[in-house]
Amino acid sequence: MAVMKAGAAFLPLDLTFPDERIAHILHDAKASVVLCDASSAESALFNHGRFKRVCMDSDAEVIAKSSTRSPSLLIQAQQRAYVIYTSGSTGLPKGVEVNHGAFANLLASMCREPGWWQMTVYWLSPRWRLILPC
Repeated sequence: MAVMKAGAAFLPLDLTFPDERIAHILHDAKASVVLCDASSAESALFNHGRFKRVCMDSDAEVIAKSSTRSPSLLIQAQQRAYVIYTSGSTGLPKGVEVNHGAFANLLASMCREPGWWQMTVYWLSPRWRLILPC
């Protein structure tokens, strides 16, 4: 949520993928900030100075001292909300951009079709949780 409130796009990464694939995704997406946890913070992929790294658990004290005020940005429906990388037909991962309008429609449909939501939670990951204001 914080990524979106800041006007940035969320780029989920699966650290079980090969380092070469993750490096390609990070380069292709032109990522500049990496949000991670302590267990992934030491990955060589995130420690070469190209990214600002924010470790959500070990930096928690610093994060807690940050402003809780939402940025005064007007997010437009056509702005990117997140980017998902597919396997790509060329063998290289290809980014698919999802804008805020499409994401809002997805969340609205999840409120209307709870059975579909159950499948989506499982598909995303057993560790991911999303609370919808339905």
